[in-house]
This record gives sequence, C-alpha cells and structure tokens, in this order.
Amino acid sequence: PVPDPPCPASSLSICASFIAGKKMPSLASPLDVKHLKKAVEALLTHIENRKSKGKAQLLDESLPVIVQVATATIPEGRSKPYMITLKHAMWDLEDTQTCLIVKDPQREYKDKIAAQGITGISRVIGISKLRNKFKQYEAQRQLCGTYDLFLADDRVLPLLPHLIGKVFFEKKKQPLPVNLQKGKWGEQFKRMLQSTPFYVSSGSCSSVKAGNTAMSAEQLVENIVIVIEKLATVLPKQWKGIQAIHIKTHDSIALPIYHSLPTPDTLAMTSEPSSKKRKAGEEDGEGKGAAKKAKTGGAKAGAKPPKAAKSGAKPGAKPAVVGKKVAPAAAGKGAKGGGKGVKVAPNKSAVAVKTVKGKAAKK
Repeated sequence: PVPDPPCPASSLSICASFIAGKKMPSLASPLDVKHLKKAVEALLTHIENRKSKGKAQLLDESLPVIVQVATATIPEGRSKPYMITLKHAMWDLEDTQTCLIVKDPQREYKDKIAAQGITGISRVIGISKLRNKFKQYEAQRQLCGTYDLFLADDRVLPLLPHLIGKVFFEKKKQPLPVNLQKGKWGEQFKRMLQSTPFYVSSGSCSSVKAGNTAMSAEQLVENIVIVIEKLATVLPKQWKGIQAIHIKTHDSIALPIYHSLPTPDTLAMTSEPSSKKRKAGEEDGEGKGAAKKAKTGGAKAGAKPPKAAKSGAKPGAKPAVVGKKVAPAAAGKGAKGGGKGVKVAPNKSAVAVKTVKGKAAKK
C-alpha cells in the first residue's frame, strides 16, 4: 500500500491548538489572487492610456492606488490610524519631501535631528508657528502641496484637525503620528515611510493607500494582499463583515476584486436595525391609537346634551346663523344711519359691509 503523505506543519499546529482548547486561527483569505492581478494590470493599462492621450493631470507624477472596502456594519471610529507595514514602500526617505510638526520650541527638535544625522526631514514647524502663519485657506493649501508626507508628534496630534484645515483631509495627507519621546527618531521615520495609514471611517466604506502607479503589477499585488489581510483583522466580524473590495485611483473607476455572497449572518446583521425600528414604530403606533381611543371615548361619555330651544321664541323666526360675524364698527354705522341696510358677504373671512342708500327705498 502507498503510505499517506505527511501532514503539513500548519495542520499539525491547528490540531494541537484544537486539542489544547486554544482559539482556532482564522481561515484562509477568500481573495482570488489571480483575479486581483488581472484587475491591477487593467488599472495600470488604463493609467498608461490616459497618459498617452494627455488626459492625466500630472503626467510625470505617480498616482496612489487605493483599496476601498465596504462593510456590513459601521465600525467604531478612532482618531489614530492603523499603521500597515508594506513589503514595497511607497516613499523613499531621501527623495521624499517630509514636513515634521512638533511642540514648541521647534529649535530644540531641529538641533536633535541634526545631531542624529537625519537627512530626510525637509522642514520642522512648531505648533505656534502653524497656528499663526497658516490661518488662511490659501496658506494651508500651499503647505499641503509643497510636501509629500507630513509627520507629527503624537502629543500635538489632537490639535491638528482645527489648525491644518480640510484641505489635508481632502488630499488624504493627514499627518502621521510619531513618538518623539523615544531616542532613535530615524528608525521611526523609516518605519512610517515603509507603512501606510488606515483611518477607520465613520460610515460603511473605508479606503487605504496600497501603492502607486510607479510600481510594477507584482509589487502592487503583494502590497494589496498585505493590506487586505490587515483590514480583515481590524474590521468587525473580520471576513464575514466585509461585503466588497475595490481598487482605484483618484480619478479612475473602481475595479471589483472581491464580493461576498449573502449569508444568514450578513442578512441578520443588515436586517436587525430595520426590524428593530419597525417593531418600535408598531409599538408607538399601538400606544398612540390606544390613547386616542381612550380620549375620544372619555369625551363621548362626558359630553353634555344639546340645549333645547326656548319656549318663548317667536313662531316663524329664522334660526341664528353660527360662524358669521359682523365688524362692530360697520354694524354700529348701519344702526346709526337709520334706514340703511347691511349686506354680508358669506364666503369671506373678513366680513365686507355694503350700505344701500336711496336705491333700496325706490325698489
């Protein structure tokens, strides 16, 4: 008999974890790498065609490749991003124009950068200088376009959204946090250039940069796989909560690379909020109906009977007209004039009074 092939080490570790009662590792990624490679090649071909036709905004500049992920539920937002280390860096410390935002005084940090021999930082800006010099929108726009990457001391990071303005968020150039209380700053700067930030969106769709169009298709595929595997670990429900994944640039169409089929779990997640709202609406409707019924019933029970007509009324007298009023000034004028008739318009809110003088007497 032919002996069975040996069990791989990964399977042995899974079996050992199961026997020991430990938590089982997550299953393999359902992403199709072959389909991903076709989508990346199609996106790069599209960019090259736009450059050859002269439709690209900046022909010599590489465009970032963005991964968009749609989730079944809205994740909890957080101010600090998740830093995802890429296999192929999007930035080079020597060729990248980097701006560092620090606490006051900024001269202290400039001296430390020079003492450690760090050459990748192009400019250091203190928080007071940023507040005073870059108040206007045009100054903020110029600052955002001058540098490729922005780093900031994590102690001043909560103050930046109000100081840098919305242009940084529109261009996806939010400053990345660094810890300047540690000794070796150069290693942190290199690690930031090797990573990409993932900001958790407050909605059901989030995006993250995975590379640029200057990379080859193989490099982009490897970076995108790393990014997606990291997203599947930090998003709620992991792969069960991911509905769709697309890749795109800023001005291109979104190419789908993954789409999940509806399962009982996803249907329950999507239908649970609507069913709760419907049930709450039905309960409110029932409560309002019961209150209205009780109110109308009580009004009917306590209603007074209509008053009977007086016995002293003249026979043949016309009943009083309800709902029509005569202006008191006009009525007094008619009564004083002696022999003047009063005519009331029935279909107007403001009562029109018309007096008839000698013509009525002749008729």
